[in-house]
Amino acid sequence: MLADWQPSDRSLRLVYSGLLVLRAFFALLGKGYIHPDEHFQNGEIMAGDILGLHTFRTWEWNPSLPTRSILPLWFTTGVPYAILESLGQGRIHPKTLFLAERAVFLCLSMVLDLCVYLLVPCPRRRLLALILFASSYVTHTFQLRPFSNSTEAILVALSLTCLCTLLAGNPISSFRNGSQRSLAYLAILCVVGIFTRLTFIAFALPIVLEILSSFITPLLFRQKYNDVVRQVSLSMTAGVIVMVLSIVADTAYFRSERLSLVITPLNFLRYNLSPENLAEHGLHPRWLHAAVNLPMIIGPGLLYYAALAGLEVIRNSWTSGSPHKNVVDKINKSTSCFYIVLTSLAVLSVQPHQEPRFLVPLLVPVIVLVSNSGQIMRAGKVFWSTWVAMNLALALLFGVFHQGGVIPSLLYLHDRVIRTNVTAARPDKNFVDIFYWKTYMPPRRFLSIKEEDISDGVFYIRDNAGASSAALLESILHSPDAQTTIVVAPMHALNLLPPEIRSCSTAMKQISPHLDLDNIAESAAVGWRNGMSLGVFEVDRVCLR
Repeated sequence: MLADWQPSDRSLRLVYSGLLVLRAFFALLGKGYIHPDEHFQNGEIMAGDILGLHTFRTWEWNPSLPTRSILPLWFTTGVPYAILESLGQGRIHPKTLFLAERAVFLCLSMVLDLCVYLLVPCPRRRLLALILFASSYVTHTFQLRPFSNSTEAILVALSLTCLCTLLAGNPISSFRNGSQRSLAYLAILCVVGIFTRLTFIAFALPIVLEILSSFITPLLFRQKYNDVVRQVSLSMTAGVIVMVLSIVADTAYFRSERLSLVITPLNFLRYNLSPENLAEHGLHPRWLHAAVNLPMIIGPGLLYYAALAGLEVIRNSWTSGSPHKNVVDKINKSTSCFYIVLTSLAVLSVQPHQEPRFLVPLLVPVIVLVSNSGQIMRAGKVFWSTWVAMNLALALLFGVFHQGGVIPSLLYLHDRVIRTNVTAARPDKNFVDIFYWKTYMPPRRFLSIKEEDISDGVFYIRDNAGASSAALLESILHSPDAQTTIVVAPMHALNLLPPEIRSCSTAMKQISPHLDLDNIAESAAVGWRNGMSLGVFEVDRVCLR
């Protein structure tokens, strides 16, 4: 029973409904910027390919060694962009692009709700599990953005659901009499998962081993070789077809003029086996995932109950006898979830580059583990109070505040500078130079500039990132002459600007909130209003010279 908190089922349903509304708010209105990969692993590529917009391609899309498959992008942001392209006339407003991709991932996040619903059979525990998932900041931030980790999380949850569908009945008879389709779906999910992120193997390994131990091995012991071949052939065929389609699509995309095959998961592996490559992204201690990243993604309180549930799984694995079918079903689901967490954590900890988002796919398995084990029923007011406080704070931090001015600044520049300029006749065009300084990489698609306008020299967009103030001045002075020069930088960095730029600049817009976690001290020093704002300035180049 709940330790000291027993709301009615009706109250829980109302809470869950409210959390769905809150999720939509974060999806459509939250402009926080978690990590550049949320833009440059997906939407930026599709906007360039489908809409012909000027975008920036990172190293992952280098045709000489591409490490990302194109099909997962086509089926996420590619589809809505193609629909917008077919419906729209002329240029598509960047806010429409933003809302389209967020709406898609909002809908995709509901797949995880469905998986939780299917994986937790007890009605009361199911409601609590859904509330856990719907109230997690991971759901309101990472899952609403086109990270490859977000897509990977959906594929892991669907694979776990397929496995539990197979385990629901008597393993051997169920396998022989109608589970071929579930196994084929599982094979397809595994192949798509591997082409989405090679790390999917770490999450799927316990699922594959469970299939072997529960279905294949018993048939082999009974010498039912024909059954094995018949049942496995469909799934193998489905998996091979999807693999071939993925390789053909990637080869056509990256090697349009050459015949060599492109196998992006192998390229991903080759890249990440190089210590020099990993060093460019940052090297971390091997314990970081277990000691820091997992508690950050899951939450310390939920991780505590997951540890208790894991100990229960270990104890049950040593228990002899034949428990009731419902107990077996619960044990199977809990065991699968526990080993997904354990195996993926162990495998991913081998790599010295470790980021919290790599563990995003573990949220659903942990919630299912805690719920089916009954540990969730022990959670009382202390747990729920700390859970709500932590997740609300982190949802606001990453969903709204963190680098929250970058996207609005791009939308503002499109409306104020870009849109009026691209419609002007050629002799009247105002050549524009835009410099971003001390911010995350600006995703160019939200300026909605056609590639030909960049090629014609009408616009230049430059990311000066963490360059020194002297380097910024040098970049401005040595860039091609432009009638309009704009610098976008955090307000706390104004004092760092060279005097030449400060005296020749006019403020156009101050955008809040914009929290720069890399410069907390500098932000606090100028006061919270300016410290949490991003400035857009027009620089008079005549004055500079």
